[in-house]
Amino acid sequence: MQKGFRYIIRLAKETPSVSPPDDFTVRVMAQLPELKPERSIIGKDCAFCFLAAACFYFITGIVFIAGVRKISTVTVLPHWIMVQPQIAFITGSGFILLGISLLKNSRFALRTARIGLVIYIGFVLINGITAHKAFGAVLPGAAGIFCFTGSGIMTGGFLALMLRRYREQLVNSGAPFIKAEN
Repeated sequence: MQKGFRYIIRLAKETPSVSPPDDFTVRVMAQLPELKPERSIIGKDCAFCFLAAACFYFITGIVFIAGVRKISTVTVLPHWIMVQPQIAFITGSGFILLGISLLKNSRFALRTARIGLVIYIGFVLINGITAHKAFGAVLPGAAGIFCFTGSGIMTGGFLALMLRRYREQLVNSGAPFIKAEN
């Protein structure tokens, strides 16, 4: 086996180096197809993101139900923690409604989704603070609340970014139902 490697090493050392022509890069780049600009965001994209967030909250609600049932048999949980599954289902339902409304490509749907996101982010913060006060400074509970609140805020930020890009796309395309705001 060593013999084969020595042969390959000797072959690599003995092979003369070749310099490419000066216009090599230009010729290669000229043969590549021109890339299309970034695909614009449409209402279906935004709706999909809202529906994906709804699925996340429905799955979270199911996990919460299983977890709360298991934990509540061992210890007494604060009421605010016990209602988290219902809050997750309500949040998921809200995201479904906003996602379906975005399929309409209307100014009202866009404005409703923006207002819904502001309410959502505010509620995530209030829910996190209230849950933290209800649960106390117990490290595992506080870490879980911090992670869940942080993921909710990041989800809201991502959805807000999607809505902003969608709105900019509509304004730049001159869509009749969206007018530019100064």
